[in-house]
Amino acid sequence: MNCLLAVPWDQSQGGVTHVAVSLARSLEARGHRVIFLFPGDSWRLRSIMSRRGFPALVCRFRDYPAPNSGLRGRISWLSAVLTSLPQLACFSRAQRIDLINVHYPGGGFALLDDLAGKLDVPLVVSTHGSDLISAEGHGYDSAGLLRLLADADAVVAPSRTFLGDVEALYPSMRGKSSYIFNGYDPTEFPGPGTPVTNAGREINILCVAAQTTKKGIDVLLPALREIPRDDLQLRLVGDGPRRAEFEDLSRRLGLANRVTFVGSLERDGLSREMRACDFFVLPSRSESFGLAALEAMACGKAVIASTVGGLRDLIEDDVTGLSVPPDDVSALAKAIDRLASDADLRRRLGDNARTVARRYTVDATADKYEQLFQSLIERRRATV
Repeated sequence: MNCLLAVPWDQSQGGVTHVAVSLARSLEARGHRVIFLFPGDSWRLRSIMSRRGFPALVCRFRDYPAPNSGLRGRISWLSAVLTSLPQLACFSRAQRIDLINVHYPGGGFALLDDLAGKLDVPLVVSTHGSDLISAEGHGYDSAGLLRLLADADAVVAPSRTFLGDVEALYPSMRGKSSYIFNGYDPTEFPGPGTPVTNAGREINILCVAAQTTKKGIDVLLPALREIPRDDLQLRLVGDGPRRAEFEDLSRRLGLANRVTFVGSLERDGLSREMRACDFFVLPSRSESFGLAALEAMACGKAVIASTVGGLRDLIEDDVTGLSVPPDDVSALAKAIDRLASDADLRRRLGDNARTVARRYTVDATADKYEQLFQSLIERRRATV
């Protein structure tokens, strides 16, 4: 099987990139071939090696709009149809592409709908969260995105709960959508480590999240301030547009000596942080899956998480972690205090979490994608 895998960015880090690269590696290990496709600034198709070491194509297609979007839209549409589309079609035929898989879809990816039609191959759209649902919980009305979802042979969401959310907003998905969880790599997160506890017996709390509104850092910091004890150390791994604001909030709350803003880390550094913490917190306002929470579970860590999206599928309250309502500072503070005060509870929840996490490996994810891809390819070939 030869797969063209389209992603909006060629990044070395990032959740969407990590999921797509993990899938590609697992498929290649099974004898399949994966070529990445990234949007670029030039109409000329270029072959490159991606930052994660995969053969890739770059060309201008992301700004491909609906044909009725005004003069500029018509010109861009015509340019894409006359330049990018023929080049992509020629390359894909030469490489015998069997299937196109779009990750983190947007209206600009609609050109790949046309490409799949030209090649007569299945089109699979994999959604990751904010690509289909806004921070306010609304869907998008982009004509290109709606056409992409309507014409796709299959749409994949990363969790059962999130699948229900997007099906309610995009009825065209119903009957051809399913959920395939995002898996973790056991070689990166091999199991529990020893929590790093200093001579003062401080409790090391970890949160791995982008510094954005939806991750709830502005809930976590006030919650930490509410707990009447000074032995808690919070490490915030990640970066984003609100980091400076959160750093200022930490100072204003008097938490500067209890909160460390670590910034972004490579995978090995992230694994060290996971294995060294006492427990993990993810107070998101929305979450399509919650890969960071799963990785902490794989390291045998108890997880405190909001009852939103895919976190509801991962975390069973008082079994693999503690569940709290989103935006509830008091409930989050009580959960943190409870785990910090009870090492036996942390150990019990962490052991259970690690057992559950074993179901969610990247190989298990690839199994499901491989089955879906092959069934769609076989169905398409049977109709020819």
